[in-house]
Amino acid sequence: MPFTIPSTTDHIKTDMTINTGLNTRFINKKTNGGFYTDLPIIASNTISTTLGININPDTAQATSSMTIDQYGNLITIGTITTDTQLNVGATFTIDASTGGAITTFDSYDTSQSSSEITTLKRGVDPAFNAQTTNHLVTQRYVDKQIWAQTKRINTILGTDPGVVDSFNNLLQIITEIEGSTTATASLNSLVSKASDIETSVSDVVADAFNTVLLSCSPVIWQDQCAPLPIPSTVQSQVDGWYFKNILNLGATTNKINWYLPTNNTMRFADWLNIYLNIYIPTNNQNNNITLPILTIKTKNNTSVSYHFTLPNTNTNYYSLHIGENTPVNNFNITPIKYTNAIGQVSPTDQISSFCIETSDAAQVNTVEFVLNSFNIQQTSGTTQMLFQNSAVSTNYLYNTLFRKNIDFSPITSLNNQYYSVYNALNNSS
Repeated sequence: MPFTIPSTTDHIKTDMTINTGLNTRFINKKTNGGFYTDLPIIASNTISTTLGININPDTAQATSSMTIDQYGNLITIGTITTDTQLNVGATFTIDASTGGAITTFDSYDTSQSSSEITTLKRGVDPAFNAQTTNHLVTQRYVDKQIWAQTKRINTILGTDPGVVDSFNNLLQIITEIEGSTTATASLNSLVSKASDIETSVSDVVADAFNTVLLSCSPVIWQDQCAPLPIPSTVQSQVDGWYFKNILNLGATTNKINWYLPTNNTMRFADWLNIYLNIYIPTNNQNNNITLPILTIKTKNNTSVSYHFTLPNTNTNYYSLHIGENTPVNNFNITPIKYTNAIGQVSPTDQISSFCIETSDAAQVNTVEFVLNSFNIQQTSGTTQMLFQNSAVSTNYLYNTLFRKNIDFSPITSLNNQYYSVYNALNNSS
């Protein structure tokens, strides 16, 4: 006959095992009240237990397919299916109808590569190694990061409309790449074969030139010598700003301090390479040619000066660089890396100016060059400042006709003397 629990008690108290017979269904009091059955459990109310619930469809296997222990932990090798939504506490929800996941977690650790452009190097992928790198992110977090990167790009570009306009060529390249992390795929109209591209996007971006024509203004040379037109004794195909230390000032000779502009937020560690391309009219056969010095000054009144030594060569075109990598060589320019750096700055110091200078201790007529371009290579591209002889010639005409600089500021006594000797030398040649 069926086994019935009296409704007045709703429970059975015994020290023995209760076996219902037919199929395997029994409660073993001697093993802490474990309940075993090989039939489905159907209940219209809650099933309560102070022990765990183990479900094992194969009695020959020791491992359960699903376990709910006495602490509420659910362990299963199968699939959890629900027609509504799955809640994990009050912090994570999966909606069954849309599959959307909602989480209140928003304490993501930002990888250094996401905010510091100094961590990016040519040919090396950035490291995204924050503690929460593999955590599921929310749309809110993604939107915040996209906005943050947009502000970074604006900071890198600055407000100079010429730089922003010339940046369009880089955007066109990135558009062709269409989101690919490397340029190994076809670039549609840019190339016909994928094998034509052997560089990563970071290399393409870093080598993309944003050209700025530099004005010939006293703001640049300040209280030292201005550039002069390239004389006829120098190769006619050369373009740039010309200087030569032709003045004997007693214990010293004339020199230059040409100050070049920079982005107001640029830090010392933000550049990958800095190099200036020059032409030297005289071959260095006697090892007596002195090269210009590159000095980087910061807003913290610190500076570092990079000195270069000209090798004993028969060439005339050189690229003086302070980065580890050799600059892009488009015109068979001989690279020269700095031989000595004097001074110390912090990587986080903001740069106030770049200064191309020469030493007034150099012997007369041992410093002569034409400065063609000054290049600042960053992960966002290379800003190239071009120096044109036409701009210098215009200022020279103002000196001759009006005895003024191009901005109608007065000519210093040093430059008056410099112009006089220059004119005498070139009129007699």
